[in-house]
Amino acid sequence: MTDRRVLVVESDAERADNFQQLLEFADFDPFVVPAVDKVPWEDCAKPGWLAALVHDSDDFLKPMLSDLNRHGADLPVVTLGSASGSSTREDERICGQIALPFKYPSLVEALESARRWRTEYRGPSGCFPVGSSPAVAELDRLMRQVADFDSTVLITGESGTGKELVARRIHELSGRSDRPFIPLNCCAIPRELLESELFGHEKGAFTGALSRRIGRFELAEGGTLFLDEIGDMSVDMQVKLLRVLQERTFERLGGVDTRNADVRILAATNRELETQVANGEFREDLFFRLNVFPIQVPPLRERLEDLPALINDLAKNSASAGRSKLTFSKAALGRLSSYHWPGNVRELANLIERSSILCADGRVDLESLPAPMGDRQHARNQQRTFSDIPSEGLDLRAYLGNIEKDLIRSALDQTGGTVAHAARLLNLRRTTLVEKLRKHDLVSCGRADGMTADAGLSKI
Repeated sequence: MTDRRVLVVESDAERADNFQQLLEFADFDPFVVPAVDKVPWEDCAKPGWLAALVHDSDDFLKPMLSDLNRHGADLPVVTLGSASGSSTREDERICGQIALPFKYPSLVEALESARRWRTEYRGPSGCFPVGSSPAVAELDRLMRQVADFDSTVLITGESGTGKELVARRIHELSGRSDRPFIPLNCCAIPRELLESELFGHEKGAFTGALSRRIGRFELAEGGTLFLDEIGDMSVDMQVKLLRVLQERTFERLGGVDTRNADVRILAATNRELETQVANGEFREDLFFRLNVFPIQVPPLRERLEDLPALINDLAKNSASAGRSKLTFSKAALGRLSSYHWPGNVRELANLIERSSILCADGRVDLESLPAPMGDRQHARNQQRTFSDIPSEGLDLRAYLGNIEKDLIRSALDQTGGTVAHAARLLNLRRTTLVEKLRKHDLVSCGRADGMTADAGLSKI
């Protein structure tokens, strides 16, 4: 259970003690306070919280909803007692009610409704990161940890994982949030124009410079400059960028006036900069300047438990743009959960947009999914797997064994090497999968508490 912490606002000492005991008995982590002004909001804004339990009265509920807004806490609310009829009851963060005196089943049912709320509703538009997986919780922790410092952050990850969203979120959480966030894709600007784009130029600085131009450093003054695809920057530009990072000054192209650069630098790349450094394609000193605080954005295949929340969030955005409101069948969600998502969240966003256009009734099933995840493509893949027996024959046992081995490897790859998750994906018991790992020599160490599998699989 990822979200286990439950906030309880209860002034009655006896009831507070009962809530504490029953929540602990149900394997939750309760945090009980006597009043709304005692809530540790800085902590509650972090991941890991499931819900807030608060009395349905003006003295409790209204201040709670107001503070949730002010502190940006993405927390569903379960009300205690009879409905008051207040307009606050219409607030969409209220996900359930527990009648008093409460009973254990009603408490568990209300917390389950809170868990559904966290999947189906993700708060204000732009809430990031979406999901409650350990990978997302760690990403959120790192963003919050570094936001208030002016340290340079290097954001790495595969294409489509949302590196710019990470940069924007860091800016929003920082003390520079009221100043500009200026993005620049270093790969999208021709090399001969990148210097002018970054630092600006004076009139007549080069052929075609018909007027003065303000560069991105000046536009981002007091705020944040996000340099995307930094690994594609030419070596000569790397030298000039390094100087700005060291001296915190620059000159416009063709100018002589030195300007101060009160700008925070966030950089991102999907390349292996260490490899580029070793190959002489990226300056080592610049790499160390950028890599002060590294953040790795996880690929979607490593956080598949976030898929329902991501689909819901993207579908809401699509519906707000006037397209069909989507609902996915259980079979379609199962197929998407077993897909490896090479394009990550960007590929998922494209799928949502495509489905909202093609599925007029908003219903997405297996037949509606495109290749390679759709039902027809899946059937073709199965047909290719089990057809065309060679004329000389084949060893059926060995052939099926290789297929089983490949599927196990694929399941482990998709689940980060965690056997319990891979077993669930393959609809096997964990012990059965462990035996198959041993059978196919996919395990090099067979401890009962955890085993290290070959092919880079380390968690079981």
